[in-house]
Amino acid sequence: PRIFAQSFTIEPGEQYKIVAEASSAGTGKAVASVQINWLDTADRYLSNSVEEFSVTSKPVIFKKFIIAPQNSLKGSLYVIPGVGSTESVHYTQMSVIHLSPVKNFLEYRFSGYFGQDIVVGILGLLALIMLLVLFAKKLAKACTALVTIDHRFMRFFAVGICFWLCLFLGFTWVINPYGVSPVNTSIDGINTFKPKRLNIDRLIKPFEVWKYQPKTIFLGTSRIHQSIDPSVFDGTRYAPAYNASIPASSLGMNISHLKQYIALDPNLKVVFVELFFWNFLGQGMEHAPKSFNEYLMNTLTLFISSDTLSDSIFTVNYNLSINKPGYEIKPSGYFYYPPGHNSKGTFDSFSKGVWKSNGHLDGAAKLHMPAIEAANEIIDICKKNNIELIFILTPYHAYSDYFILKIKAFDVVEQWLTELTKRKPIIYSFA
Repeated sequence: PRIFAQSFTIEPGEQYKIVAEASSAGTGKAVASVQINWLDTADRYLSNSVEEFSVTSKPVIFKKFIIAPQNSLKGSLYVIPGVGSTESVHYTQMSVIHLSPVKNFLEYRFSGYFGQDIVVGILGLLALIMLLVLFAKKLAKACTALVTIDHRFMRFFAVGICFWLCLFLGFTWVINPYGVSPVNTSIDGINTFKPKRLNIDRLIKPFEVWKYQPKTIFLGTSRIHQSIDPSVFDGTRYAPAYNASIPASSLGMNISHLKQYIALDPNLKVVFVELFFWNFLGQGMEHAPKSFNEYLMNTLTLFISSDTLSDSIFTVNYNLSINKPGYEIKPSGYFYYPPGHNSKGTFDSFSKGVWKSNGHLDGAAKLHMPAIEAANEIIDICKKNNIELIFILTPYHAYSDYFILKIKAFDVVEQWLTELTKRKPIIYSFA
């Protein structure tokens, strides 16, 4: 198979369009995959966005609209054969286009709505107004007649609105593209796999904490996000548990999320928080409060928005055409790797990535005290709300220990552990 890769600089929150053209190298169907790895200023991995689409021997053009996540300043785009594809994939085009709200108005999203949808809506509204003006007198007479006939016009109008609203809600709730619908029905070949949830997992987590009311939550980076399946705690004192981790999160972000989850989940009794050494070497610790209005608006878009409709259609198409597990978020909040995932490339490039991301620390590693203060604030929040707090030191790749030794930073590790244990919190260390 042919593999294309391209790096590009980005602005957090900006919108981009990814265009790829691909075809099956053989005569049968194949699965193509577009993956974007989001990186920060130090080329550290933050998260990724993955989309798969089916192709045949005839070239197919795939378009993906994305919004660069917070804290990201660079993206690496890969177009490769999809997971489990038995046919090779031939790529003939790949491009990244930065969208401007002026130059690309029709493709730009404004509060979740494409510019072209807004144009169509405005034109439809203008046409309706023109019709009302042109036929005002006749319409007034007709309305008067209808109103006099048992208000049938208003009844028909209300029934029509209810019909289309019920049709929209019925379709999106049954398809359930994000796994949050009150109609929790799985139909094989229709909505079993939910690939669109992965892109908006950050928006869904607060809602699911409110929905599931877990007794235990996990907060941390992608290391926790991808490794902790809360279902293994079923039947223990920690159940029900939920993985609320967000890739590339800082302790400052965990403070904001913890406060929000405490407000949403009065049943919360235990919190596991990851302590990742690299988060204590200079990462920003901002923690703006999460407002209820922000939570409410994000929740509403999960149920009533053009994105919900388009993602429902995509979900049906994915299940009908591909119908294989992909990279997705499970209902309990953790990241799932599908069968056939090949991590060899990631491990082979690990040592190079460590030096590229953290080489600037060679001889200059220093403990970032705002991160220690953030950890102490988490301790205070949990004590105030009578929540059991357990810190987790996640295991390292062996090369990470070698890197710490090479840059002469084990004294920083010692200082880090000393500062963390001053208040005698519970710490489970697997490092």
